[in-house]
Amino acid sequence: MEKSNDKQFTITLNERQLKVLAYACRMTGRLILGQLDCSLQECCEDAFEKIHKDDGLGKFGGQSWNMMESLVDLSIQTLRKVCWGVEYWENHGIGFSDTADILLDMRKVMEHALW
Repeated sequence: MEKSNDKQFTITLNERQLKVLAYACRMTGRLILGQLDCSLQECCEDAFEKIHKDDGLGKFGGQSWNMMESLVDLSIQTLRKVCWGVEYWENHGIGFSDTADILLDMRKVMEHALW
């Protein structure tokens, strides 16, 4: 016997928590679809800035930043080809994954609540 997906849940979040949850839905959905330039790259750039916040190497446009950006871009292109079967600037979209579609729907509801 298959379990029903009709059960509803309610959670209470403050504004910051809702923003973080919407962000998590966006990032995870994009990762599932292979949209790594909109998810993995953003996470790599944020992490690079954090680890170099005090030494100045994490500045946008600097030599270290450009090297990191090139390495991340090359890695993303390799992952897209090997794992998702797509070329540069290609990715999957709605319909590729039920989970990614649900995450997109949830994100849109959360973003609408934040307007």
